[in-house]
Amino acid sequence: MSRNAPSLGLLMIARDEERNLPKSLGPLMEIVDEAVFLDTGSKDQSLNLAQKAGARVFQMVWPHDFAAARNVALGHIKADYVLWLDADNSLEPEELKTFKNKLTKEPVIWLATERVIPQGDEIWQKRFFPNQPDCFWSGAIHEQLLHPAHYPVRHSQLVINHWGYQDPKLAKLKGQRNLDLLLAKSPEEADFYHLYQTGRTLLNLRRAEEAWVYLTMALKKATRERENNQTFNFSLYAHTIILLAQIEKAQGRWAAAEKNLLLLTQTDPNYGPGYYYLGRLWSETAPAKALGAYSRALELGLSDPGWGANGRKLGYTAAISLGHLWRDQGEFTEAEKAYQKALSLDPSRPEPRLELASLAYAAGRKNEAQMASREVLKLFPGLRAAQRLLESFSQVGGAE
Repeated sequence: MSRNAPSLGLLMIARDEERNLPKSLGPLMEIVDEAVFLDTGSKDQSLNLAQKAGARVFQMVWPHDFAAARNVALGHIKADYVLWLDADNSLEPEELKTFKNKLTKEPVIWLATERVIPQGDEIWQKRFFPNQPDCFWSGAIHEQLLHPAHYPVRHSQLVINHWGYQDPKLAKLKGQRNLDLLLAKSPEEADFYHLYQTGRTLLNLRRAEEAWVYLTMALKKATRERENNQTFNFSLYAHTIILLAQIEKAQGRWAAAEKNLLLLTQTDPNYGPGYYYLGRLWSETAPAKALGAYSRALELGLSDPGWGANGRKLGYTAAISLGHLWRDQGEFTEAEKAYQKALSLDPSRPEPRLELASLAYAAGRKNEAQMASREVLKLFPGLRAAQRLLESFSQVGGAE
């Protein structure tokens, strides 16, 4: 390493993570210059595993405050730059090595993409930062990294896999833990971000009516911030509106859901996810409007790493839904374009291929339809939908 190259320290706080540490901490020990592992009360072999891997190990009683624990761990780091990971996070060692070799001592906040497994949500997070006294965490839960405003924020292009909520039972336990920490602060004391996270957590725990209350309060606070030209996180504001609309739709309050989503598209006419959720709402009540909304969403793009919107995943759903709407209106050429778009966004799905085969048959291209159906069966052996489709073609009259 060059004498001028900054050193990199890995920071991790954990409890009872012996199953995850070999996948998260272990593979990176040869890349980082030091690792600090803060244990908050493990009863398993987490401490021993971290120590054997080469980390400097510290202990503290769990303070019921994630920011407080991270800041304690941060106090033990000596490196120039800090990378923080949780025990259920993993990074490709070679990718981290390449990134580390490009680091300079310029104080930069580096983003990485957290990919939630198996849902596929992708969220930008501040994962690397200079080890300076003015960089630290705030917030008991869903803590935020605070830093001087003049520090540039750049994207590292690194992807961090996060699998900790993969087990539904464990996800529910973690959700309840998070909610307890969030509810420790009264709504009157809470800022927009805290109210948003409380509503989102309640919704994940299927407590929709309570979630609606907190998200409504969050929206009011965000609106006031925007009107007063205060610091305003548009991505989380947008997601607040989307979550409210989803709750209202589920409750049968279609007009309220439509009003909220129209507000979102008026606030930013170029925000693709707003049109996507309008399309989902209108597809059941106003198909003609849904056609326009889905088309606009695909034109603008559907990614929003501020809250985790996976553009490819939402884009596939928008395209396949658009295809169904065109097909139901008898516009087969437009339907074919939409299904081709869906196929390009996710070639691993059989549905666009089956729909394209059906459209080919309806257009009289029987050989093409049968070949397409057989191709689906090669790619997805035993798929009943493809078998039934191929049988239906044969029963109607066979190949040309």
